This record gives sequence, structure tokens and C-alpha cells, in this order.
Amino acid sequence: MVSKRERETLRLRMLEEGAEIAAIATKMQSTFDFRPREAWRHAHGWTQREAADRYNAHESSGSAPLRDGRIAAFEKWPDSGRRPSFSTLMLLAQTYECTVADLLDDRDQAQFPKAEWSLLAFRRTLEPQLPPRLTVSEVLMDAARESADFAHRVGQTNVGPTDLDQLDAEMDRIARRYISQPLPGVVTEILRLRTRVAHLIDGRQYPTQAKHLYLLAAQSYGLLAAGCTDLGHHDDADTHARTAALCADLAEHPPLRAWVFSLRSGIALWDGRSDDAINHARAGLSLIGDSTEKIRLHSLLARAEGRRGNGEAVTDAIRAAQRARENTTDDSNYVGMFAFPLANEIRCAGTAQLWVGQPQEAARSFEEALELYSHGDGDNSYAHIAVTRIDLAMAHLSDGDIEAAHDALSGVLALPAQQRLDGIVRRVPRLRQALTAPALTGQSGIGAMLDALNSLTEHTAAEAYETLAARELQPGMITP
Repeated sequence: MVSKRERETLRLRMLEEGAEIAAIATKMQSTFDFRPREAWRHAHGWTQREAADRYNAHESSGSAPLRDGRIAAFEKWPDSGRRPSFSTLMLLAQTYECTVADLLDDRDQAQFPKAEWSLLAFRRTLEPQLPPRLTVSEVLMDAARESADFAHRVGQTNVGPTDLDQLDAEMDRIARRYISQPLPGVVTEILRLRTRVAHLIDGRQYPTQAKHLYLLAAQSYGLLAAGCTDLGHHDDADTHARTAALCADLAEHPPLRAWVFSLRSGIALWDGRSDDAINHARAGLSLIGDSTEKIRLHSLLARAEGRRGNGEAVTDAIRAAQRARENTTDDSNYVGMFAFPLANEIRCAGTAQLWVGQPQEAARSFEEALELYSHGDGDNSYAHIAVTRIDLAMAHLSDGDIEAAHDALSGVLALPAQQRLDGIVRRVPRLRQALTAPALTGQSGIGAMLDALNSLTEHTAAEAYETLAARELQPGMITP
């Protein structure tokens, strides 16, 4: 056990000798066998509480402050404790004034998920580069050369005059295809676009162009997060969403940051983390005024509160979404997966009402949403229409109406395998359970409906997802 006195004696002696913090951290690792993250904290002379406070000062959302106990857990990993995510490492690196690579070693790499470890190859574009500490004379000596270099670089960019417009058009096309085409094929298109954006970011561009590229990167990673959620891969979805959040911060675009929070709310909800779903929705709402994103976030908040059975909070959130829509004028700016039409708002309200035990109100909401979809007033997403029909069937079963439930499922049971997303498949067990409820015993049509539901889950989009090359689906890869 290394005493504080031993650590401080070494640190102060090296500081008196003019050593840099990096040198002190390296010495502490070799002398006291500290893990890299612990060595950097002690090199600064900070307690775990002080390190946590400084970390929280860098964290932008403020929704979940880091505690000193979590700092300890990150330092002990992988021997024990908890693995820090890539986004956590990014903030730790800012806190300790080092790079992410400084906080990791071979033992970390052996235990780190390959997908997140591959993000390190992209770290030069995602984390600030720290300038070396120079003496005044060295700065003056380099000043003329730096001025000449700047004069040479100014005006140079690797982004052509039509590149950003073309990428925007491609992103809109993919966002529309996402809701209308089988998802496994669309995933590969998203990956190709993300790769092109990443290569451009790796070059040189004007500040406004860089922000635009980070916006596109955030959208790409966000669509990948949505895709992984729709295919039931929640851990992968979280990885993509964290990277999308970093890119949205770099883009300095509040509505985009709010959209990423909506993605994270949805991921958490379907991963069984209702509290996280609520916290993410509220964090997103804190970023924006009346807008499409505000409608989306209030609707997702209603659904998350519904999962917790909080009827009063559901009503409040549904009304807040309605008020936000009355004051929103930017809905025409959103297309495909980025849009949130009235039909989706009403669909989410219905799901929340269903979960808090209001099947008749839920059924009315679902029927209204389906009417809007049928008249082109929604996004006409095959997945959104399918889950609305399944939830409507569930509402009818709660009222004991098997015939109405069967009618609601028309069209859903005939979906091709590649369109059977996780949102559809995950609802089937609840339908089965409802069909076997004692109140429905003896009614005709139950056996046929159970057989049809079984066939719906035999082949799914997740199986088609598995046929894609594993290398293409790694969240951090930036090369085709």
C-alpha cells in the first residue's frame, strides 16, 4: 500500500526539478505500479473527490454528476471496478490535460470491447490536442515560422464547393429510406456515408465546414444507434449514441444535441432502463425551446413515464407535447427518420396510456394515428404503422375484444422477415400473455392468433442483420 506521503514526496521532488505532469504520471506508474488513470490523478495531486469535481466541470449535460466512488471504480478496472466508456475517457483526458491514449495500457486493451477500442483511431478528430509546454524563447523562435505556415494554410480546404450540399442530400435520402426500406440494407448505406464524412473530418476545412461535417457525423452515428435499437442490439446502440453526442457537441448544434438525447431515451427505454429514459428526455428538453425536438422529447417522456406506471406524469407530458406542437414552425425542416409528425406524437401517447392501464383512451389514440398514417399525414413508416397496430390489438385484448384485436393485426402478420424489427418482435410475448388471460378462456380465434404470432417471430430483421459483414458494423471503424 503506497502512502500519500510517498506519493507527494515523489511528485513535489519532480515538480521542483521541472518535470512535466506526464513524466510524473509515468514515474508513478513504474514506481508504485499504479494503473494509468490513477497515476495521472496522483500526478496532479488530486483526491478522488477533486478529480470528480473537475470532471463534472467538463461534462456538458450536468444530468448525472460523477461521484468520487466512480473515479475509484474507473481506476481499478480491469482488475475490478467498472470499465469507463470512450466518452468518459474523453472527458477524463480533458480533466487530466492528457490524451485518451495516456489513460490506457495493454491490460485495458485486452478487456476493452473492440468496437470502442477502434474509436481510438479516430481520437485526433474527437479530442482536443494539447500543445506542448514551451519556454518564452522557444515560442518567439517559432513565431515567424508559424506565421508563414498559417499564411500557406489559410484558404486551403479538403471540402469541395458542392461536397456539403451533396452529403446533406444523401443524408436526407437515407433518412427517408430508413422508414420505408428493409433496415439491414439501409445500415450499409449509413456506414458508407459516415466513412466519407469521417475522411473529410480527418483533413483540413474552415470552422463552419468542420461544424457542418460534425453535424453530419452526429446524424450518421445517430441513425446507426437507431438501427441497432431496431435490431435489438442495445449495447451497440449505446456506443453509437455516445459518439453521436460527442459529434453533436463539436457541431455546437442544440437541436441536434436534443435529437441525440431522444435517441438515448429510446435506447434506455427498450433496454429496460426507464429512469435513464426519463433523465435523457429531460436533459434534451433543457436544451431547446419550442421545436419539433421538443414535441419528440415530451412524447418520449410520456412513454417512459408510462412504463413506470406514472399516470399523472403521462398526462402532463402528453399535454406538453400538444402545446409544443401548437407553437412549432420548424417541422418542415425535418424528413424521414429526423421528422416527428403528429401521427407519431399520438402513437407515443397511446402507448403511454396503454401502459398506465387506460386501454380505451389508448385505442382511440392508436386509431387516430392510423387514420393520419393512411392519409399521408404521418411518416408512413412501415415499422411505426406495425407497432401501432400491435398496440391497438393489445388495447382491444385488454377490453376482451378478440375480433377487434385480430382486425388490428391485419397487415402486420404478413410483413416480410426483413421488416420485422425488434419493436415488433418484442411486443409479441405481451400479446401471447394477453391471449392466455383467464378472461379470454374459451373464446374462438385464440389458437389461430397464437399460431400467427409464433410465425411472426420465426424469421426477423435481426437475422438479416447478422448476415452483414461484422467488420462493417463495428461502431468505430472509419474505413470501408
